[in-house]
Amino acid sequence: MKRATTYHDPHQPQSAAGIRRRAASDRRALGWRTFVYSILAARRKEPRRRDDKATPYYTDHYDAKVLVLFFSILALCVADAGLTLQILARGGTELNPLMDRLLDISPQAFFIGKYALTSAGLLFALLHINFKVLKLFPMRQVLSGLFGFYLFLVGYEVVILSQV
Repeated sequence: MKRATTYHDPHQPQSAAGIRRRAASDRRALGWRTFVYSILAARRKEPRRRDDKATPYYTDHYDAKVLVLFFSILALCVADAGLTLQILARGGTELNPLMDRLLDISPQAFFIGKYALTSAGLLFALLHINFKVLKLFPMRQVLSGLFGFYLFLVGYEVVILSQV
């Protein structure tokens, strides 16, 4: 049998004794339905109060520009990995020591490791999209800079492949 909890809520009608009784179990328990609904019906686009916008905040709704940027960087990461493997097959060397170690294991480990590290970093950046890096640079600008870097890198690799 559930045990009732007593409390006083000034906004609710009261019984003759001035006390309301409710069940102790929480009807707002989190489950898989809560998770799915929060993805399909995202509600937090920005803080409710104007004063809260001055401080960094989390959101569960992202605008289309940020999502396009996110997936474009992922696509460029995949292109970078594929082009890097082609350059290595033609006699190039990997300059990144971590990626070189993954290449020693296998090309698949290199590809998965590169994609996993980039994805994890991008997810962190996406979660903190309304924050500033070092309290100076908005995360949106950092993502734009990362996109530009990857675009330059992929273009550079295409030039290298055309000359080899």
